[in-house]
Amino acid sequence: MVVIDGKMDVLMTKPTESQATEQQEMDPDFLPEPIKEVEEVKLLEKILLDNDKYYQLVTIIRNLGGGSITSAVKRAWYRVFSIKVMAFVNWKKVATKNHQKQGLKKSIITKAIFEAVRNTGGRRAKDYELEKLTKSVMRGMPEKFRKSLQAAADMEVDNEDDMPPPTGGSSS
Repeated sequence: MVVIDGKMDVLMTKPTESQATEQQEMDPDFLPEPIKEVEEVKLLEKILLDNDKYYQLVTIIRNLGGGSITSAVKRAWYRVFSIKVMAFVNWKKVATKNHQKQGLKKSIITKAIFEAVRNTGGRRAKDYELEKLTKSVMRGMPEKFRKSLQAAADMEVDNEDDMPPPTGGSSS
């Protein structure tokens, strides 16, 4: 009986999602925009070990909405990661070409996103479905990132063409 009472005490002291968000108001400085650098992923994972921050991320993602599971998963990943970061992550942390990828399978970020979008669209999605949708969101990101870099480079070249030629410093 003592063992059961001890376990009950542990369960009673562990905050639930609603208690965690009620106890601490939303921090407006927490993840104001998607992560822009791959190195920041590990930092976010460490931050999410704090229960309050974890459930704050879940709440942020839930508030994004989405009419379907597919839409909610896509919105969630775009809210948390920039295209650049999504280009350097994959499900199994498998290296591709010259880049070691950051894995999502065991990430606390993935856990938070799955928890937030699981009941979207009036039904409860299974982990397999959420995994499949996550993989499909990430699949085209390396190419999308390369195209965004190319577009930025093209814009820079166009801006240089529009500049008037520099005038000489001599006065006549």
